[in-house]
This record gives sequence, C-alpha cells and structure tokens, in this order.
Amino acid sequence: FDAASYQGCYSATAAQQAGARFSFIKLSQGTDYTNPYAGCQLTASRNAGLRLGAYHYADVSGNSAQAEVQQVHQRGTRERSHRGRGHPRARLGAVRQS
Repeated sequence: FDAASYQGCYSATAAQQAGARFSFIKLSQGTDYTNPYAGCQLTASRNAGLRLGAYHYADVSGNSAQAEVQQVHQRGTRERSHRGRGHPRARLGAVRQS
C-alpha cells in the first residue's frame, strides 16, 4: 500500500494482518515538503515485517531537477536507518507539472 501524511502513524501490523506485504512511503514532495509521519510509518512497516519502498513526488512546476534530486538525497540519507536487508533506497516518484 501507499502511505503519505494523510494516513498519519498507522497500524502497519493491522495492514499486514489484512494481507499487505509491502508499503511505499511518500517521503517528500517538491523542495519544500517533507512527510512529518515518514519516520513512524517506516518504523511501523518495518516492525510489522513489511517490505519497504520510499518515494519523492517531484514537482517540476517551479523547481529545477537538481533541486529535486538534492531533496531526494537529503531525505533518503535521513531515513537510511529504516532500511533493512532487501529494502530499497528512496526513488523518484510521480512528476506533477502545473
């Protein structure tokens, strides 16, 4: 399942018991938004035994590609401790143009 700040700190154990096997967590968007719940979402998912994925939602309507990549790198570095064996690094996700 996909989680962002809208879901808050959810019960990943309940999701796992309902059949979820992986979670993709939105870490950030553009250059000025960071999901405030990403840390607890990653921890809860990992503790529930879910495979983890993380993504940055690029917003290129006014940001340079270099600024977007820097945002992904900074957030991915902070969340690196949540990755376990077999868990991917943060990836660039969808792109929105206004």
